[in-house]
Amino acid sequence: MSNLYFDGSRISPQKLIVFTLIVFTCIIQSYVSDAQNNQVVQVKAFSENLNIYPNLSLSINKGEFISLNENGAVFANLKSSDIPIQSIKLKDETLEVASWNLSKGILEVIIRKKNYIDKEIKIVNENGVGISNIQVQFTGKKKISKRTNREGILSIPLALNEEIKSINQFKIPGYDIKDFKNQDSVLIRVQKIQSEVEEDTQPIEKQSNQIVQKNETGLILQQLDTITSLRVFYKLLNKIQRDKLSKSSQAST
Repeated sequence: MSNLYFDGSRISPQKLIVFTLIVFTCIIQSYVSDAQNNQVVQVKAFSENLNIYPNLSLSINKGEFISLNENGAVFANLKSSDIPIQSIKLKDETLEVASWNLSKGILEVIIRKKNYIDKEIKIVNENGVGISNIQVQFTGKKKISKRTNREGILSIPLALNEEIKSINQFKIPGYDIKDFKNQDSVLIRVQKIQSEVEEDTQPIEKQSNQIVQKNETGLILQQLDTITSLRVFYKLLNKIQRDKLSKSSQAST
């Protein structure tokens, strides 16, 4: 076998064979790794009466929607991290998943009709930015209290014949509702209530007391000129709080 050339360099047949074996080994290991990390399961949908539920689209663990055929079945490729299954969502919002069971490579999903719809609510500030983790209270046929997610969104279940009619149905502790739009989803614009700072009256009262004490001390000092005996002098002096006097006043007494 003659030598081969690659990028101007000569490659011997032996090196080429070794290189080819390494490439094939890597490809095989990749397929084996994918096979170990994935599991093919058959998904089957049934009604609560165990009748086949055909032509549904569903999402497993928030993945892409997959479509079931007329027999209510489809094969799906699940990752090892998808098991155990955490959630199954239906594209048809009038339906919901009642339960599911995965056994021996078959995922059986029980479907039922909803008697309610989920209404999405988004709470934003004055700049249109969603406010996370705040309590929202709704009063309809039922009283509901839920918190917003990171995007400021929550959903509330409404009866099929129920509608949101008024902004007064919402209450958000700590916030004033400024704007309300009710379309496919509800958008509520709010403003945080600023707590009033209580005025500190203590410094004013302290200053007032100091003024009174100063006036009283000045009045007593003015009476010194009217003293006619030592007994009256000492009696008047005891009324004065010497630590409140200025140095000049203390010296004069």
